Amino acid sequence: MKLTINLLPPEKRKTLYNIYILYFIKIITETLLAYAAFLAIFLILAGAFLKNNISSFSSRSVAIEREYSGLNQQIKQINKILLNASIAQSAYFDWTEFLIKLSKIKMDGIYLTGVDIKKETQSITLQGRSKTRRDLLEYKKNLEETELIKDLGIPNTILTTKENIDFNLSGLLNLK
Repeated sequence: MKLTINLLPPEKRKTLYNIYILYFIKIITETLLAYAAFLAIFLILAGAFLKNNISSFSSRSVAIEREYSGLNQQIKQINKILLNASIAQSAYFDWTEFLIKLSKIKMDGIYLTGVDIKKETQSITLQGRSKTRRDLLEYKKNLEETELIKDLGIPNTILTTKENIDFNLSGLLNLK
């Protein structure tokens, strides 16, 4: 059992308690004000430091821009040339290989007088003369088997002639 003896009357004890609370509030307020003052000094110094650095950075970036503006223009021109080369490369098609394959197709009795290729529409027209209707149909079959040309059409009026047939075969290119 603990025994406490309090010799202060209750009114003085209440007053002493209030003084203790006020003293505690005073210490907290002083601490907060000191912290705010320190923070304000820090922010003022940081602002001055940043203002100095930003003006220095600005003057250096302007000097660099002046110094390297010609180099930047050259880089832009090179990028433009590379873009144009890339576009040209993507539109490239190896016509030599296509024409070699086309010329290797068996064409007994067929004499080609013209080949008209339109890349935009991916169409081809073959003009020539066939000795017989059979030779022409065989040539058409050989063309379709190579898969170089699809949807190859022969006009029906040509098929009524048996020999020495002038023809125009039209079809679509199968560009891979």
